[in-house]
Amino acid sequence: MDFKKTLLIICLFVGLNTVAQNRLEFNQVLTIDSNYTVTHGSSTGFVNYGDYYYVPTGKVWKILSYVVTGATQNRLEINDIEMFPQLHTSGGGGTLMVAVEPVHLPIWLKSGDKIRYKFINNSQNQNNNNTFYAKFFLSIIEFNIVTD
Repeated sequence: MDFKKTLLIICLFVGLNTVAQNRLEFNQVLTIDSNYTVTHGSSTGFVNYGDYYYVPTGKVWKILSYVVTGATQNRLEINDIEMFPQLHTSGGGGTLMVAVEPVHLPIWLKSGDKIRYKFINNSQNQNNNNTFYAKFFLSIIEFNIVTD
């Protein structure tokens, strides 16, 4: 074998062995389950934000499901971008048909991404002290990023 072929084989061997990909390794199942009692004045269109939750360094989250209840409108925000079902209405003359386009799950988040909930209560004077109750639940699988 001549020198050029030997050098080519060595370069290919070294190059192929140094190319490594990250892989995901199951770490834990996370559930975020929070309740909010929000008191506000008599103005309409009140908006309240939940706490931020951050994907830790070296981790990846796979959001499997989320539920928000208690507010007249709600949004899941990922990196301050609203993710919510789109309502489509049609009909007229006393007939209204509504279709909901769901948020497609699962949603994958990388290290450093953040999520929170946005609750919107468009009702005025829900009760005597102008409070509304909101609850959210999030089911997540957390993976470690493993480098070989």
